Amino acid sequence: MLDFFLCHSSDDKDSFVRPLADYLINFGATVFYDEYSIKLGDSLFDTINKGIGQAGCGVIVISPSFLDKGWTNAELRSLFSLQLNGALRIIIIYHEITYKEVTQKYPLLADLVSTDSKSGIEKICLKLFEAIEKKPTVQWLTSEYVNDHVEEGVFFAGYLGLPVVGDKDVDKVVFELGRIGDHHSRLKLFLHKNERLYFEVTDSVHHKYALSMHWNKDEEHFILCNVDVQNSFVYFMVDGNVIDQISISNAVFENNFLNPSFWTFGCSLEKSYATPFSVRGLALGKSLSIEQANSMSLAMIKLNNATK
Repeated sequence: MLDFFLCHSSDDKDSFVRPLADYLINFGATVFYDEYSIKLGDSLFDTINKGIGQAGCGVIVISPSFLDKGWTNAELRSLFSLQLNGALRIIIIYHEITYKEVTQKYPLLADLVSTDSKSGIEKICLKLFEAIEKKPTVQWLTSEYVNDHVEEGVFFAGYLGLPVVGDKDVDKVVFELGRIGDHHSRLKLFLHKNERLYFEVTDSVHHKYALSMHWNKDEEHFILCNVDVQNSFVYFMVDGNVIDQISISNAVFENNFLNPSFWTFGCSLEKSYATPFSVRGLALGKSLSIEQANSMSLAMIKLNNATK
């Protein structure tokens, strides 16, 4: 089931609809938005029809351009028919158009819940979440990271819960650290095929090194991923136990490896395949010895159990 189906004119993507879709997805909603939901080779009619059928709420962005397009009017008729049958609810967003102009053409829409894009995307999204009785939660976060301990390495740790939903053929990226635009000098934690969690290190000359564990649906674990640049060593710790480790003596790390970088955590870097997840106790810092990591993990697990 999708939270929202966005019905709109393509002319309004840049000014309003894409930012609206991004905000909803970033805060945990499942959204049908054509740029993210229709893949190359898909049947346009079948994919949109399926999206409408799976949605619990149809969000219709009505603008002067919307009124002039045949396709948007066809979507509107389908959504309105489902609304009448009680299969979904419709919320109208007026975008650069007035209530009077809309109801002159569509008098049947006069009684539907509505808002105006002038209210701002944040307020509109909060109203949309309230309408479906869903609490917004941050699903995407990007921040600048400056590593003062490049020569020593880096660790990433936190409690991770990742329900298995969505397309199993698309990797769900949980965490990624690196420089924007570079495909080398990166760390990544991702779920593959909805069944295996990988910690991947890409060195400065594009060599990849990966550690992994089996992941079951609805599990939550304290994950600690560590790269020891100084000793060319990587290990992957789960709930205080090292489950995988490798020597990376052939890896090449530049002096500015991961410094400065941007780190992102989210369910996928592709918003087409957003998958709800949770990360708690997030930590990032210089490389830890296995003994230090084990001590941190046990302390965090003890704290977590005490607060349950």
